[in-house]
Amino acid sequence: MCFAIYSTNLAFGNAYKPILTKLEAMGYPERHHDPSDERQALVSLTKSGRRMRETGLDMSLVEATGSKPDEFAKMRRAIVTLRGNLIRSTEEQMQE
Repeated sequence: MCFAIYSTNLAFGNAYKPILTKLEAMGYPERHHDPSDERQALVSLTKSGRRMRETGLDMSLVEATGSKPDEFAKMRRAIVTLRGNLIRSTEEQMQE
């Protein structure tokens, strides 16, 4: 069980970190460590990032994934559920 949690967490980390690093290099977000838990990273938008969010992008995330809107919504819900389950399971394992 621990290996499954570790593997899934690693896969998610490997998926988002390169994207976040590229966006940081472009000056949109910035990362800080959570003072209450150094293992956690807090991400916030810079002024440039807020400007981009306000003006919006001409790209649809649904289109970028090649999914239909209903497929994308299902995929998003599944990812959110998986993330919540992994966090809860990790917390339960740490309490044992």
